[in-house]
Amino acid sequence: MIKGSYFAQVSETQTIAGIDALQQLAKVLVQLKITRPLVIASTSVKNAGLVETACKTTGLQKEQVTILDGVPMGSSTQMVLEMAETYRRGNHDGIIAIGGGSVIDTAKAVNLVVSQDEDPGVDLLRISTGLHSDPVERNFHKKPLVAIPTSLGPGSSGSQSASIYSARTGRRMLFSFPSLAPDATIIDPQMYRSLTPSLTALGMVGTLALAMEYITGLSPNPLCLNLASRAASIVLKTAVQAVLTPFDQELRLQLALASHMAGLASSQARGSVTLALGTSISACCGIPYGNSAFILLPYTLEYNLHATTSALAELYRETASSSDLQLPIADIPDATAADLLLENVKTLILELRQAAGNLIPLRFFDLQDSKGNRVMESHQFGTIAMMASGDASILFSKEELDVQDLIRIIEAAYWGYPLDRDVIRKGHQKKPFRETV
Repeated sequence: MIKGSYFAQVSETQTIAGIDALQQLAKVLVQLKITRPLVIASTSVKNAGLVETACKTTGLQKEQVTILDGVPMGSSTQMVLEMAETYRRGNHDGIIAIGGGSVIDTAKAVNLVVSQDEDPGVDLLRISTGLHSDPVERNFHKKPLVAIPTSLGPGSSGSQSASIYSARTGRRMLFSFPSLAPDATIIDPQMYRSLTPSLTALGMVGTLALAMEYITGLSPNPLCLNLASRAASIVLKTAVQAVLTPFDQELRLQLALASHMAGLASSQARGSVTLALGTSISACCGIPYGNSAFILLPYTLEYNLHATTSALAELYRETASSSDLQLPIADIPDATAADLLLENVKTLILELRQAAGNLIPLRFFDLQDSKGNRVMESHQFGTIAMMASGDASILFSKEELDVQDLIRIIEAAYWGYPLDRDVIRKGHQKKPFRETV
């Protein structure tokens, strides 16, 4: 931080975490005065029995609860408006979101729509594009929202941000203000029991990407910096063991908390290049954010390495073990420490892939759909880069990246070859060190 400056951090989320924390749901509903909740979930979460598990702890009768499942990865404004209409018709007085980031973001958007008096369709679009920065200043009466996360990743349960795809344009709309944060988040390791080793590995790299991009981004405040650093440290030290021992509830709880802490940190500043590229790839190619982060993170960290050396070096010193080093940690130069951390991230990704049965691709070229067709083609690079360059998350990158910079990252990640550091733009230069032919 700049000397003499200050920061302000607002968190309106009550966090209840621990083994059997779900048993506190009934008390939370009483505190929030929820008697007729609308439950929003994904089909996979409902099929795994997690919705039924949660509903049993509410203490409510079946006729008091309406369950809406079928939320896909990256739901759209159309689905949000349909769910908002169901909320109104059912005279509900609160929302319970049970699922991953898409489910919780959808619930936030539904809550945004039903909490205001104006035309919901038009208003959601206006707020999402930043024409109204804070709904509290208008006819806004927030409804209670409880988040029960069931997956690991960007930590939407702790964030005051949400992203929804426009049914009209297909582009991601990011909106963020304190009123969007859940009133309560319940983190119980039993709600993560349906996670496969691959989903655990992907979620952990998604958490690590968000945490590290906050740490290396623009103007992190000291409070959130500690949260992000702690989240990154937990992932780097325990993620592989958690994949290898999927029934260890304590490890699952630690990783769930890491995801939540990364989300809390990102309320102050979003992830940057990985998030912008990952969500653009998801919109363009249908590739889940977790798969994109798993492939992209080493490339995006390296592309920004020249501008983030000191931050990465400090994180390395916090997470490295002295017994593994030839020199005392304090004596390692920043440039060396940053490179060592980058290598640790690459090693972690390889170890997670191996622990998950080598089922996770390490380059976009190898990603295929259920019919064996490649889901990303080289002719899409420009479109993805254009979408990412207009994404709000890219603004938090320490180094300014234009479309050509983003294409270089996508191209390297697509084919799986190392970045050419000679063509990385540094210091916002108009031209790279060496023009490509």
